Order: sequence, then structure tokens, then C-alpha cells
Amino acid sequence: AQYWPTAESPFAAVMNATPKLVFSRNRAGAAAADGSWANPFIASGELADAVAHWKAQPGGDIRVLGGALFAQALAAAKLVDEFQLMLCPVALGSGVALFAGLPHPLDLQLVSAQSFSGGVMALVYRPVA
Repeated sequence: AQYWPTAESPFAAVMNATPKLVFSRNRAGAAAADGSWANPFIASGELADAVAHWKAQPGGDIRVLGGALFAQALAAAKLVDEFQLMLCPVALGSGVALFAGLPHPLDLQLVSAQSFSGGVMALVYRPVA
């Protein structure tokens, strides 16, 4: 939130123009929210209900930039239409597994793969219905 408003990155305009939505277990919906960095929309309550509500709003897709625990909750509730993953050639040795805690195996279909210099891969998967 502090970086993007003054960033000169090619992605800055899109990042700043895209409405912001924060999922929270601790706050009720903010009536005066405008979706900006300073005043994001707040989603609360049951995750599936909140996602269904926001997906029904005009404006297109919801893109999630966040941590593994949030992604795990979305995946476990079958609320993800597409996974866009960056695979970086670094072995950390520890961390939070992206798909830990799934109640059932999640079959994925590779939609696209793109490689970049340095060995980074951009992978897009969709859950198999």
C-alpha cells in the first residue's frame, strides 16, 4: 500500500486502479469504503459467502495476492477458478505448503506455462471439474 501509489513500475497503474478488498475475521463491512489503498472494501463472515457476494459484483475477476494460509482456505472451499503460480528456483527447506490441509485431492489441469530467464516459471492451472 505504501509502495504502489508512487511506484514507476509498469504494473503501478493497474495496481492503483484496481479496487482493493480485504478479507478479515475481525472487522465488519465498512460502509464508507471506496476500494482504495487507504479505504479498502472489507469482506467478513463466512469465506464462501463473502467470495460469492464479491464474485457477483460487477467488475470481473477477483485476483488474490496473499499468503499461503488464505490460499489454502480458498482452495479447500473450492473457491478458486484458476491458480496462477510463480515457481522460483530456490529451495528454502521450510515454509507453509500451499495446498496443505485439503480435505480431498485437488486435480489440476495445466493451462499454460511460461519460462523466464533465471529459471522462473509462470504456471497457470485450473481445477478439473
